[in-house]
Amino acid sequence: MIFQRINQVDILRKPQGSRFSSIYWLCLTLSVLTGCGSQPTPTTATTEIENEVISPSLDFIELANRSSGAEAERYRLLALKQSILNQDFALASELYGQINYSLLSAREINSVELSFIPLRAQGMTSEEIEAALEKLVPNRNDLPEWNYYMGEAQVDLSNKSLATEYYFSCSILPESQISYRTMCRDNLWSLLLDSDQNRSDGLAAANSDYLAWIELAELFNDNSGLIESQTKNLELWFSNNPDHPARLNPPKRLADLILLEIGTPSSVALVLPLSGRLQAAGEAVMDGFLSAAYQTGASGYQVPQVEIFDTETLPIELIAEILSDQDFDIAVGPLDADKVALFENAVSPELTLLSLNQLSGQQYRPSHFGFSLAVEGEAHQAAQLAIESDYKTALVLVEDSNIGERAAGAFADEWLKEDREIYDLVRLSDSTTLTQRLEQSFHLDQSESRKSQLQTLLGKALSFTPRRRQDIDTIFLASNSVLARQVTPTLAFLFAQDVPALATSRVYDQSTDSEDYRDLEALIFLAPPWLAGDEPSLAESGSSRPLELQKLEAMGVDAFFLSRRFRQLEDPEFRYQGKTGEIFVGSDGNLIRTMEWVRLDAEKMVPAR
Repeated sequence: MIFQRINQVDILRKPQGSRFSSIYWLCLTLSVLTGCGSQPTPTTATTEIENEVISPSLDFIELANRSSGAEAERYRLLALKQSILNQDFALASELYGQINYSLLSAREINSVELSFIPLRAQGMTSEEIEAALEKLVPNRNDLPEWNYYMGEAQVDLSNKSLATEYYFSCSILPESQISYRTMCRDNLWSLLLDSDQNRSDGLAAANSDYLAWIELAELFNDNSGLIESQTKNLELWFSNNPDHPARLNPPKRLADLILLEIGTPSSVALVLPLSGRLQAAGEAVMDGFLSAAYQTGASGYQVPQVEIFDTETLPIELIAEILSDQDFDIAVGPLDADKVALFENAVSPELTLLSLNQLSGQQYRPSHFGFSLAVEGEAHQAAQLAIESDYKTALVLVEDSNIGERAAGAFADEWLKEDREIYDLVRLSDSTTLTQRLEQSFHLDQSESRKSQLQTLLGKALSFTPRRRQDIDTIFLASNSVLARQVTPTLAFLFAQDVPALATSRVYDQSTDSEDYRDLEALIFLAPPWLAGDEPSLAESGSSRPLELQKLEAMGVDAFFLSRRFRQLEDPEFRYQGKTGEIFVGSDGNLIRTMEWVRLDAEKMVPAR
């Protein structure tokens, strides 16, 4: 079998009609909004000045030079505000000394003082800035700059929930020539997207527009699975909130997401090993990919045409040539690490590529991405957690294999960047070696030697409890489940059960023996969301494969849904909630995958953090 073809005619098509018309209208609206713009013109009325569109500070200076009296001073005030927002503090200082304050109202003078606080605040703490703002214009909620700078101060003070309140207050004030309202809206949106801990429950209960912002952020972040399902939920939100600011002027990332659905691929090349030594792995990925395609059709959406190429039947360079000559929207694969670089260099650079292994990194291309379940990512995540916990000395335990060596190297790369050390590296092979090596690492063998010396000196037996090293404050474990089940009993035997042990996902395997789970209860380990959550089955039904192949099946599911979001992969802030983990793009084009920290309570996985 050289390749297989799945035709979209065989699966349910995407329904047309009212929903399509509504999406079309929304996309047309978004394209008009993003294309709007104009230039400011001189005006004699204060209200007209305040309602002009955003302009750079130099444009305001030019308008001031063409005006006179109070009108000219108001333009200089606008130039001052814009220069401070642009962090052009030299220009701001110059303008601050030029303004004739006698021609400005008390409200406008307050606005000057508010805007100038960031320039004065170079040597001030966040607490001092907050106090200065409150003293200057107490509770002037009708001044957008007051709310904006109070929001900035609260972010610096890590009071992000309170910051969203100030940004929200600023975002609903009338538009002015300075973009405070737009910046406040964008900052509010970013904070709500970042964490549900940043929301204000009190304001949400009191203000329906603020609550709608929260609901919109949740819909944007809830992107697991079909992009069509997500945009359908967003469309429903737009329908229920016709007058909300986010509907009238949506944030850019939200607008981009809505427009993305129209660009989903119609043809996909799936490049996998379907024979030879990696046949089982390739078939697991293929089944996951096709199950997600079936789910798409069953949900009423159009399925892309999928052609499947066997990398063990055709040379990888020939597959690349075929794909370059044909009109594919995206290629997914190959899986074999040795063939990824060959394929990447041979395929047309214009073809969007989602490799199912790490890219070589030799030549970064914006349309080429690498998606891997490699242990290096888990080792980095373990090191980051240990660093966040302020640990300083680590003991590294890895299985005596290529996977173990790679995990140890990746952990060390992250761990040793600052003033931290790896006390010892122990390669695990069997229980006897494990006990002996850990005794040496924790210096229990020296403790036993001291006991023997004392008994010989005193001529009598001693009641003696061996003492271990106290400066090892964390353990990193990367091994298979068989070796992992030997580690925790050995640590208890060596009086080291209190040392936090962070482990990769391979320490866990499905078992029918409750004793196997009991031996892992002392570990904190990584688990993919589909395994750690309430629904461990893949796609619509459970898998009969071994756990390691189930992970590849889940990878196939994620690869399908990511192939429909490949334009989002170009956004450095994009986070995808996949079955294999939270996925985002690294600087080298390789996708970074973070999983959940769990522990075992009896036979059940529970969150460890």
